[in-house]
Amino acid sequence: MQENSEIVQRLFAAENELDRFDILAMAALGAPKYPPEMKDDAHRVNSCETKTWFCADTSDTLKFYAVSDSLFIGGLCEALIEASQKLSPPVDHIGFADECFARGIITARRRDGLYEIEKKIIKYINQRENKNEKGN
Repeated sequence: MQENSEIVQRLFAAENELDRFDILAMAALGAPKYPPEMKDDAHRVNSCETKTWFCADTSDTLKFYAVSDSLFIGGLCEALIEASQKLSPPVDHIGFADECFARGIITARRRDGLYEIEKKIIKYINQRENKNEKGN
């Protein structure tokens, strides 16, 4: 995984499950508001065990949004989004889901949900770069 964001650094440094939950809950509560019109089946993260949605705003700068019925999952999504903001194309792997699973922070099922979001983020980052190359 590339350089870790502040949320990811704090999450990985947390000494126990309660501290990790607090970090993720605060990340979820501090996340940008998810566009209500995008909370539909087309933006649902199907492999996630809780109701979770993900979308991207590609109008000016690339901005990702996620929301979940679970503060824990919402915080994981926000940590992933924050970490992905520093990525430069081409991107083929983020590694956040793998690292969380390896550290025992998430189950295999939760890793699958994060994988789905990672794949979408990678697609958007690489598509944005392709558009920029064609426009220049």
